[in-house]
Amino acid sequence: MEKKLFYNVRDIIEIYGVKQSSAYRLIQVFNEELSKQAFYTQRGVVNAEHFRKRVYA
Repeated sequence: MEKKLFYNVRDIIEIYGVKQSSAYRLIQVFNEELSKQAFYTQRGVVNAEHFRKRVYA
């Protein structure tokens, strides 16, 4: 997968192999973590760097 700044639900589905509802839930969880660290988040996408740290760490 190419380097992106943000992953959307289709990217999460491709990486995890989950259904759409599960992908949205993962995005929500990751964005909640970022919000607690005072980062701005956008619904439906997640910061790719944070995602890679959480998934591949």
